[in-house]
Amino acid sequence: MALVLVLWVTALMSVMVAALVYSGRVETRVVANVTHQIRLQAAAEAGLAYAIDDLLRPLSQRVLNEAGIPNALAWGNDRMTIELLHASGLIDLNSAPRALFATLLRGVGMEEGFVSSFLDAVEDWRDADDLRKPNGAERSDYERAGRAGPRNGLFESVEELNNVLGVTPYWYDKLSDFLTVHSSSATISDLDAPEALLQLLKGDQAAATIDQRNARTGVLVRSRSAGGGGGVSFGGGTPKVQQHVYLVRVGIRAEDGSAYRFEATVSLSPDDGRHYAVLSWRPLYGG
Repeated sequence: MALVLVLWVTALMSVMVAALVYSGRVETRVVANVTHQIRLQAAAEAGLAYAIDDLLRPLSQRVLNEAGIPNALAWGNDRMTIELLHASGLIDLNSAPRALFATLLRGVGMEEGFVSSFLDAVEDWRDADDLRKPNGAERSDYERAGRAGPRNGLFESVEELNNVLGVTPYWYDKLSDFLTVHSSSATISDLDAPEALLQLLKGDQAAATIDQRNARTGVLVRSRSAGGGGGVSFGGGTPKVQQHVYLVRVGIRAEDGSAYRFEATVSLSPDDGRHYAVLSWRPLYGG
């Protein structure tokens, strides 16, 4: 009986030791993964600092391309990508005329019947009244859907588009890369717009604009004093552009394939070229 008891105690201790060893290994892996992710995030944040430093340099000293052109960098054993987009190259959710927004919606594949309701809902979200547009959505519609809204004021971020009734994650993902709330312009700048956006808006005519832009020698950057060059205008009016607001996307990929990406909106001071402010920051997934 004593021998059986000893064997049971030994077996139980073996199980406990095995469990402790396994738990220790799991915790070690968790700590290693967290540490690795923190390292990637720190590297990406260093990439943002590098991008801001480049933006603050005199034009003749700039080394990073703008207009969403990927800048590939070696970062130790990792690979980093930095994309710079001036706000004037994106469609402003608050000031873009309906025709420009509609062209974008059709470009990303939205059916004509839904374009009108999408635009009406966006306009009802940001206008100050409670008068429902023909295919829009006002407070009573949000209440029936169990949702808060509309703001009855300007969009404060691109992410706020998710709150508009009828905007699904599918359409948000299709549109968000081409939108801003920091341009204050009814046009977009050909010089600053990403190629994908020009193709959606101009179709076959985009190739000539892109070829002309790519034919420029040296680094593709905008002149802060001269504005963004020619633009795509729907509705006319004089563009009101905050000349120094940039969207900066930074991605870092390690040798093992793990990655981290984020997007920051940065405002450069018009009074002192060495001052800046980070207006917004969000992680990017899937890349």
